[in-house]
Amino acid sequence: MDMTDISSHERHFKTATEHFGRINILFNNAGRSQRAMWEDIDLNVDKQMFELNVFSVLNLTRIALKHFKARGGGHIVVTSSVTGIVGFPFSATYVGSKHALHGYFNGLRNEKMKDNVKVTILCPG
Repeated sequence: MDMTDISSHERHFKTATEHFGRINILFNNAGRSQRAMWEDIDLNVDKQMFELNVFSVLNLTRIALKHFKARGGGHIVVTSSVTGIVGFPFSATYVGSKHALHGYFNGLRNEKMKDNVKVTILCPG
């Protein structure tokens, strides 16, 4: 599935639920990295990376949350990075996108604590 094809997310999620009957865990692992000096990064690189690393993940998660709400709970897992906690040189866009995931998914965890929706942020590295 092409995570940047936002319009296909609902269809793909429906295909998975029809095949398996239900989804208990959404494991978000889409993303790419980048290396460049901060001042040399083209704004289009920033936009493309946030489209994949952040916005596509948010969209698919919101679709899964509707399913989890109807089923009485579920588990959202998102792959971040240690750079989502501590900045790392020559990877500003990647670092920024991983920080964004922490903000979004820490907020989601706090919002859904009483709804039987667990949120896990994995930080390899």
